[in-house]
Amino acid sequence: MKQPNIHQPNTGAAPGVAREAAKDPVCGMNVDPKSAVRHEHGGKSFYFCSPHCEQKFRAEPQRYVAK
Repeated sequence: MKQPNIHQPNTGAAPGVAREAAKDPVCGMNVDPKSAVRHEHGGKSFYFCSPHCEQKFRAEPQRYVAK
């Protein structure tokens, strides 16, 4: 059985239209801050490609903030 790809970007942009990107601190994927999963930590906003990456960050934020 094929495993689902949990890193599905949701850019919300039409093809060929550039948008400001943020980097998911867990997997490194570029994401659109307007449609990405967002989490505040230490007074800063972090953006994620999926709830899975956000959960990994919440479990060990110090591991990813230092990157």
